[in-house]
Amino acid sequence: MTFTDLNKLNMESLSEIISLTVGLVGEMQKGATVLAGIDNKTPIVTFTAKDKALRKSTGCDGNYEYTEMADKVKYYDFQPVELPIVVCLQDLWGKMVAKGIHLSDDFSETELAGFMASEVLKVLEADLLRLAWLDADKDAEEAYNIFKNGGFIKQMETSDETILSLTLDTDDTTGVVRTMKKLIDSQRPDQLENSEFFVTSNVMRIFKDFVESKDNHIAQMIMMDGKPEYFLEGYKINELPHVSASMTADTTKKEAFIAFTPKTNIQIVLEDSNVNIKPFLQDAQTRKYYSTTVFAADVMVAVPEIMKLATKERQL
Repeated sequence: MTFTDLNKLNMESLSEIISLTVGLVGEMQKGATVLAGIDNKTPIVTFTAKDKALRKSTGCDGNYEYTEMADKVKYYDFQPVELPIVVCLQDLWGKMVAKGIHLSDDFSETELAGFMASEVLKVLEADLLRLAWLDADKDAEEAYNIFKNGGFIKQMETSDETILSLTLDTDDTTGVVRTMKKLIDSQRPDQLENSEFFVTSNVMRIFKDFVESKDNHIAQMIMMDGKPEYFLEGYKINELPHVSASMTADTTKKEAFIAFTPKTNIQIVLEDSNVNIKPFLQDAQTRKYYSTTVFAADVMVAVPEIMKLATKERQL
C-alpha cells in the first residue's frame, strides 16, 4: 500500500470501529483499579468496627450492647473529560512504517483503526493515571483540575489520615526503606494481605539500590515474563513511571510518594464500559483529521483509613 492508498481510506468511518477498553494492561493495570459501566452518584458504603467487641455473657438479663460500628457513604461524582485526537496521515504513515507494520494492498480501515486504537489508548491510560494520582497537585493548571475532589493524593490530604514525611535517601527515620516499613506497620491487620506499594520512580531507584546491597534478606526481586518485579517483606512494589515523569516535567507540588493500600481501594471509575471515539472530520486547509470524544469519569480513594501514604514536598 502506498501513501496515496492510505489517503483513500475512509477516515470518517474509523469512529465506528475504534473502541477503547481501559485498564487491562501496563502501568494503568498496576497503578489503580478501573471500574467501568458505573452509574453516576452510585453510593460507596463502608463499615468500620473497633476491636474488643467481645464480652463475657451474663445471660439473658445482660444489657451489654456493642455500638462501635460506623458506616460512611460516598458517591461517585463524574466529571466530563475531553479526549481530543488530531491525525495527520503523513505522520501516521511514517510511524506505521517505522514500527514495521506491513502495509499490504488489502490494508483496511479496520487494521488502521486497530493501530490508532493502540496508540490512543497508551496516551489515554497514561493521562488518566496521572490525573488519578496527581489531580489538584498543581495550582492554576487546567490539566490538573479535572475531578471535584482531586486525585488520590489530594483526597488523602483532605482526609483525617496522617501522611508521613519522606526523604529520598536511606535515612533510618524518614528514608525510603524505613518509611515503607512504617507504612506496613501502620496498616490495619485485616488489610495487610491485599495491600501493595505504589511508588514514584525516584523512590524505586533507591529501593533497587537497596535490593542490590549485600546481605539483604527483607527485599526481593523476581523475574516475571522476563521483567523484574520487586517486593518488600512480601508486599509487591508497583512503580509508576508515567506519573513520575509528569511530576518532574510539570513541577508538581510533590516530588515523590509512597502509598501502601489494597489496589481495590484506589479507583478510576468510568460511566461507560468502553470509550468510543467520535467521528473524524477533516480540515480542508490543514488536511488533518480531528475527533473530540467526551466521556464521564471520577477517581476515588474509597476508604482513606486503609491507604497509608508518605510524600516528599518539592522545594521550589
